[in-house]
Amino acid sequence: MSQQNTLSPCVSVNTNQISGPMRIYPHPNDTELCNSEVTRTEDVLNGIIGYRTKLFKPPYGFLYNELVGRLAEMQYLVIDWSFDSLDWQEEAPEIITTRVLETVQPGGIILMHDGADRDGNRTPTIEALRQIIPELQRQGYQFVTVPELLNVPFVK
Repeated sequence: MSQQNTLSPCVSVNTNQISGPMRIYPHPNDTELCNSEVTRTEDVLNGIIGYRTKLFKPPYGFLYNELVGRLAEMQYLVIDWSFDSLDWQEEAPEIITTRVLETVQPGGIILMHDGADRDGNRTPTIEALRQIIPELQRQGYQFVTVPELLNVPFVK
């Protein structure tokens, strides 16, 4: 896999806050490589957005003790989701909508995907969000950034 331009940061809706890096290449199980990839990605993001992010979302939610310790040394806050919408399965929008609305809890972080493989289709996710967002707002939910939700800084 190419090591060029392998960034996949998480961009919060309606904000300019970025948490990342989301992907670590080429070996997320190797702490030394992880350290260099996180540092490299942080440098690239800093060059683009003008600050060093404090938030880290592990790829696929995968963590192990040594990685958590290394991320803490690097002053990252590890953020994960509380619920996976499974929208990556590209099911019908109604299925995604029902799954989210039946599972959502106050303070929850719902994992949904804004991108897809080259042949992937995010239309079901987009259509589901057109149903989910107004319904959650009707129920009194508010949409906030992760730093707002957890009352943590997003900049180092």
